[in-house]
Amino acid sequence: MDPGEIRSVNIVNRMIFLGTLTSFLVSPLIALQGNALGFWAQIATSFLLILGFLFSVYHKYNAAMIYILVVFMGNLTLASLLTPEILVEFFLIPLSIAASAVLKSNRIAIIMFAACLTNYLFIEYFNHTLEPIEMSQELIDTTYIADAVLIFALTFTLFIVLRKTNSAYERRIIIQKEKIELQNEEIKQSISYAKRIQMAILPPDELFHQHLPNSFVLYKPKDIVAGDFYFMEPSGDFIVFAAADCTGHGVPGAMVSVICNNALNRSVREFKLIQPDQILNKTRELVIREFEKSVQDVQDGMDISLCTYNTKTGELHWAGANNPIWIIRKGSDEIEEIKPNKQPIAKYHAAHPFDGHKVQMNEGDQIYIFTDGYQDQFGGPDNNRGGKKYRRAQLKKTLLRLSPKQPQEQLNLLDQDFENWKGNFEQVDDVCLIGVRF
Repeated sequence: MDPGEIRSVNIVNRMIFLGTLTSFLVSPLIALQGNALGFWAQIATSFLLILGFLFSVYHKYNAAMIYILVVFMGNLTLASLLTPEILVEFFLIPLSIAASAVLKSNRIAIIMFAACLTNYLFIEYFNHTLEPIEMSQELIDTTYIADAVLIFALTFTLFIVLRKTNSAYERRIIIQKEKIELQNEEIKQSISYAKRIQMAILPPDELFHQHLPNSFVLYKPKDIVAGDFYFMEPSGDFIVFAAADCTGHGVPGAMVSVICNNALNRSVREFKLIQPDQILNKTRELVIREFEKSVQDVQDGMDISLCTYNTKTGELHWAGANNPIWIIRKGSDEIEEIKPNKQPIAKYHAAHPFDGHKVQMNEGDQIYIFTDGYQDQFGGPDNNRGGKKYRRAQLKKTLLRLSPKQPQEQLNLLDQDFENWKGNFEQVDDVCLIGVRF
């Protein structure tokens, strides 16, 4: 049972107790006047209040509070009309306070307060139209004193009960908050350690700069760990590198990325594959085989843009699963795009072998491979109006504008441009963009 439910149960139980106790205490005052109907009305009210427990059985706590308040208000109204001399209508004051204190809905609390006030005014008006009942001065004095004591005692008791209930509720909230904070810290520590493991499987910057000295990698995980990853594996005169986007982001995406990265490594290292189309075909086979071990139908996988560069001939071999490659020739103001196969590295209903492409790269030519996180980011000048996507066309314009600059400067400006566009928006996906100048 959560703290809110415990608080509601306590309030319902105490309202029934206070209401029943008040009815029993008022009964002798009514009996002193010889009003049998008023006396039995109070006894009946006590039993009606006890029926409020039925709402608690079905966890209808707010309905129970409304029921109890309505029963009590009806009882006070009836008692005031039957025995105007004992001023029962003044008990509507603590009742209106109780309504505003215990009801969750402000609208219903205001309605109950208005009902109490209306009843009070009606009772005062109605009682002034009646002939006063003959009572001894001693009985009137006793009744007034008893009324005053009961009203002050009930109001004070109501205040104490609500304060104790709220204090207990606050203590439970604090305990739960501390427990959640501890669990959250443990989870963050676990995820931070997972990040260390994930970063260990990514190629270090030194490896990239050693084999592709005029290159950069813009890598911005949405969460602590990511579903995107980048890959590099030198093999003789060839350099295999890629930008990959696994299903999801955060912890689920990171778990898929470990499986896909392992399959990619095996394709190159264990099976000695160099051609990108062959690597993707084998990687898909390994990923599907890994997920087929599950009793559930798992269709997670990755989109990828994968290159193999021949350092001797300058030839670039490429294949892609849903993600393209962009080429900017030296001095050109246009982007050449090689489109990917429209299928993922995963179980797919219309799977077919990946297509391989070969391009001759000359000195000063540049390529860009990337995932979809940069172009899908929301933001822009309409930050306060919901924003819009960065989009692929704008990314092309940005890369054309930045391509004359040195790779490291391109990296800094792309990062700055992304953050400026994002503004106050949350990052929507992992970002991975690799640029290489030959």
